[in-house]
Amino acid sequence: MSNWHIQTIERIKKLRDWRRYDEAIEEAQKLIASDPEIAHSYSILADIYSHKEDFKSAIHFSKEALKKDPEDYTGSFLLVSSYYQSGDMKTFDHAVEDALRIYPDVAHFYYLKALRAFQKNKLKDSLKLMESALAYESEEPVYLAAYSDFLLLANKKKESREFERIALEKNENDPHVFYSLANTAFNRGDFKQARELSRLAAEIEPEEETYREQYMELLKTAYPIHTFFLRVIQVNSFLRRRSAVLFWIIMIFIFFAFNPLFWLYLLFTLCPYYISNFLTGLFVRRKLGITRRRRNVNISTAILTGLFIILIGIGAASIFME
Repeated sequence: MSNWHIQTIERIKKLRDWRRYDEAIEEAQKLIASDPEIAHSYSILADIYSHKEDFKSAIHFSKEALKKDPEDYTGSFLLVSSYYQSGDMKTFDHAVEDALRIYPDVAHFYYLKALRAFQKNKLKDSLKLMESALAYESEEPVYLAAYSDFLLLANKKKESREFERIALEKNENDPHVFYSLANTAFNRGDFKQARELSRLAAEIEPEEETYREQYMELLKTAYPIHTFFLRVIQVNSFLRRRSAVLFWIIMIFIFFAFNPLFWLYLLFTLCPYYISNFLTGLFVRRKLGITRRRRNVNISTAILTGLFIILIGIGAASIFME
């Protein structure tokens, strides 16, 4: 590889890291034009599009790299990752298996498979796949954080805390790790830890909307009244997750046998939480001086919300009429 190629690749990486994606793409295209048979040049372009979150283009140029060299590691890595990020899970399932046949020791492939298994509600498979990922990269904080989360969901709180501690020790200011561990701490009920970890993520990358939104949500937990109702909801969610079938059988029984109790359950578990969530959100935004952005209305969410309000109204009316 000539000095010009090496210098161009370094320049492209810097432009990508500075988020000057259009300039980086232009440089990568020059690199391809200089020698269209080099597979890695296409992978570099795919990598820029991946950072830009243009996953369709990332997939296209990853495939171009693999046409030139079927064993191009970067092309395989980006193809699998881009399919996952784009949400094309059916194609992802095939692509990740193909990649593992060539690269069976790549931890990231097992990590993505673990996330995919969790989407399918296969928690045991997720844990096994994360253990495979950690067998190859035992000190990667992203994998340690994900494993901590899966352990908590499996009700292994002690082990979850231990892997959270290790992930924080190994982490070198990766905001995604703090973000992930903040979610885990929140689900564990450790709201103070969750706020602190979320704050770190938001401070490292203040322009990232996901981190800012999480931090604003977690600031609500600083209000004791909201925390109380939130814990009620978390217990409710835990019971539903642990014994979903039994939970709903009991709910149906209560609905038919003790109808007023069913509506009281809704009124005293869900309504106070949503009211406190709304009010503490106002307090947080006023404290930070943030005006709420207008969000696009999701039709299905709006319909479900309307039906819920109607049901609550009918239930409340039936209680008072009796």
